[in-house]
Amino acid sequence: MRVAVIGVGGIGRGHVQNLSGLSEAELVAIADLDENRAKKIQADFDVPEVYSDYAEMMDKASPEGVFICTPPSVHLDPIRAAAERGIAVFVEKPLDCNIQTAKESVKAVKEAGVVNQMGYHWRFNDGRVEARRTLFEKGGALGMFEGKW
Repeated sequence: MRVAVIGVGGIGRGHVQNLSGLSEAELVAIADLDENRAKKIQADFDVPEVYSDYAEMMDKASPEGVFICTPPSVHLDPIRAAAERGIAVFVEKPLDCNIQTAKESVKAVKEAGVVNQMGYHWRFNDGRVEARRTLFEKGGALGMFEGKW
């Protein structure tokens, strides 16, 4: 799958590093407003293309999926841009800091029918998966629970 990363600060750099090591992913481009940071990431991980404009990147690099790793307050526009182009979206948590804007993001991907997911590093944790399975087997619905170790 051809993928690109929008925003290559701390968490974005981590996604670039992980994606560059996956045989299932072809990291085709990155976009970041900080050109120096983007060029450093490009050199470190041999990324083919760098852009300062994510919309231009989507149009020229033609990714099938994008990782949106910008600050939460600026997730909506790249989500919309990807959804409008039929590009799958992975967006880092939190989706937004404003509930109305978050709802607009959800609406954009639903209306476009694109595959999407918000990153949450414990989503597939064995203990959480087992707790969910157990609750559903017992007939209850999962609302919220707290786990500690």
